[in-house]
Amino acid sequence: MSKVREEIACILKKSGAIAVAATHAEEVEERAWKEYLDWLSDGMHASMTYMENHLHIRKDPRLLLEGAKSIITLAFNFHPAEYRDNADGMIACYAYGEDYHDLLRRELNNSVQALKEKFGGEYRICIDSAPIMERYWAVKSGLGRRCANGSVEVEGFGNMLFLAEILTTLDISSVTEEYYIGHPEDKDNCQKGCDNCNACTRSCPAGALLPSGMVNSRKCISYLTIEHRGDWISEEEREAMNTRPGRNTIFGCDLCLRTCHLNRATPPTDLEGLKPKEKIMQLSPQDIREMTQEDFSRTFKGSPIKRAKLAGLKRNIGYKA
Repeated sequence: MSKVREEIACILKKSGAIAVAATHAEEVEERAWKEYLDWLSDGMHASMTYMENHLHIRKDPRLLLEGAKSIITLAFNFHPAEYRDNADGMIACYAYGEDYHDLLRRELNNSVQALKEKFGGEYRICIDSAPIMERYWAVKSGLGRRCANGSVEVEGFGNMLFLAEILTTLDISSVTEEYYIGHPEDKDNCQKGCDNCNACTRSCPAGALLPSGMVNSRKCISYLTIEHRGDWISEEEREAMNTRPGRNTIFGCDLCLRTCHLNRATPPTDLEGLKPKEKIMQLSPQDIREMTQEDFSRTFKGSPIKRAKLAGLKRNIGYKA
């Protein structure tokens, strides 16, 4: 591994990433591209019509940054040290702390500035904010492996991970070795590799996980309680939300992650902003019933839960089949 690539990885590790890898920026391979187009044509993205936008850019990420030669991929661990009691209503554990979009962008801005000062070049940070196939590039770069629940696993850290990408005009040869921040014993204690045990598939209340590792959003409780606006009208939507987990959800669903054996021995996140906040861990359905818009804005300032809006949270806790 060249000294330059090692220095780049070390600088990026300071952002809190548990793994860094890179590959050449180029068009998405035809097989993966067809899989994505088929997913769209089957309506698996439900009302997320933005997934249909800017397809030319999604296929060729070089269009996001003039002169882009490389894509750096990064993984950030959000595994909590403790889980909220689901008896009080399920909240996906990625939402226990600060909104990762804000946190990771802040950290990566600092790292990119350091890269500019040392190596020059231009950079563009992507954290769910640009049409880029992040899981594809994570696998392509060697960062991790795709799991049956659709997520990407980094060895030693499971798949409770946020992904981010940095497009750069620097020409970095492919880096396939991950850089770990956790202790070696943490890495060694984790079982390795998705073995298609189907624990995630069995845990999905409405059968939203597809054999391809993609998700039928129309049946996904996470989508239905966060992205979907208004009432659940279709039969698929109502069936999903009438499951026991569906009736008990406040925001999102991560059952397919919690049941994955790859996450059983992983270390909790070191990123302070992602650690559970007491107000989220103690939030009850009654709190939401009594919540005003002012309360909502104050309670969820800087939280990803704000994405569902107050009307969405009240709908989530009040659903009756």
